[in-house]
Amino acid sequence: MTQNQPPRLKRGLFGYSRSSVRRMLGDRDSMFAMARARLSQTQARVGQLEAQVRTLEEHLNLRHAEVEGAAQKIAQLELELDGAREQLREAESLSAELAEAREALGRMNVLSLELAEARERLQDRDRLEGELTEARTNVEDLSRDLDGARRKLREQEQAAEARIASMEAQLAGTRADLEQQARAAETRATQAEAELAAARAELAAR
Repeated sequence: MTQNQPPRLKRGLFGYSRSSVRRMLGDRDSMFAMARARLSQTQARVGQLEAQVRTLEEHLNLRHAEVEGAAQKIAQLELELDGAREQLREAESLSAELAEAREALGRMNVLSLELAEARERLQDRDRLEGELTEARTNVEDLSRDLDGARRKLREQEQAAEARIASMEAQLAGTRADLEQQARAAETRATQAEAELAAARAELAAR
């Protein structure tokens, strides 16, 4: 006798036999016991799947929190980037000042040439010996000022170049870190969503 076929009662002369009735009741009790066992197993499996779904939802919430943290960090880094851009503009302004200083240096070179020509003219004039001495003194002062200005310009130019290089390196590192963190957060979120979808599909199928 299979599970799908109801037990058949044997009819005797005085009605159904006791053995067939007892066998039918026993088979029915067995079927009920098996059904209860399967129901218990199914309920236990449903409980496990619900626990897995809750766990996946908690993981997904954590991933969302990580993504929000990464977004906040990106916003902070963008503020820092704006500050770096402002510093870069200041460095560009400094470069303009350096260009003006170079022009002034060129004018000083022209002045030095003019002073040299004046020195040559004054060599033939004894009466202008005092003025020549004063001009020489001025030339020496200008030369010292010129050397100092050149050194200062070189130092400012080197400092500006080093500062710009440091800012560019910091900006490149910041962008690389942001992109890596964003990709990692997106990957984790995608994996969590895929796991949650698979768990829900499995739960729905069962």
